Amino acid sequence: MATTTPSTGSDVHNKTWVQYMDDQYISLVSQYYLSPFNSLILCLPSTLDLQRNCTATLGLYQVTSKQGSIGNDTFFYDIEAPIDSLDGIAQNFRPALPLTFQSSPALDICDYWHVLQMIPYFQETALFARDNCSFALSMTHTPVLNMSSFNFTQDCQATISYWDTYLDPSAFWYGDSWTRDLLDLLQTSLTSQFADTTYSTLYYFAIDAGTRKNLSAPITQAANICQPEYCRTLGFAGNADIAGIGVS
Repeated sequence: MATTTPSTGSDVHNKTWVQYMDDQYISLVSQYYLSPFNSLILCLPSTLDLQRNCTATLGLYQVTSKQGSIGNDTFFYDIEAPIDSLDGIAQNFRPALPLTFQSSPALDICDYWHVLQMIPYFQETALFARDNCSFALSMTHTPVLNMSSFNFTQDCQATISYWDTYLDPSAFWYGDSWTRDLLDLLQTSLTSQFADTTYSTLYYFAIDAGTRKNLSAPITQAANICQPEYCRTLGFAGNADIAGIGVS
């Protein structure tokens, strides 16, 4: 865990980031935000190591970010998430726990993770660990990705859905393309030569703003190619070329 002093809040002026998170956790526990019977109740945030197993940390982000609001770059746990999502959270977060807590039940781990979301600066800590892990893992994998690594007509539904959401000038999220949705599209569009590319490599490729800008043109081109097929799957009887992208 980092030890940077938080930049805001007079109550934490003389405390490190880690000390502040521990104090906040203890306060939440004292207010019964975590069951006193939870096996992780004594596990302070300062004892966590999200960089111990980088593959698990990237998996944790992959699972939890799908629970968040569109456009948010965050770890987020929805307490009403499906059971398979909860299992994914427990499986990927378990390696970050101290050894004495790693055998805790999955539900205890998920409830503990939920409480961590309430602690200021924990999101920053988790995202910092994710970025470090992504960089470290991306350096161990080849080949290097480029625009020719993707075929955006492989999954027309995914491509058009992404275009409608982020690249259509009338879209609510127009231009806000750094989301988990972009990684999903890249993953499903990898050509056979790059099919084994890891999530961390994709993340490090997509995090660059210039890369995201350069992806707009090939995605838009593919969406136009996909449009006739996509309209047929929807039972559209008109001329897809006349209708255009985004028109049903």
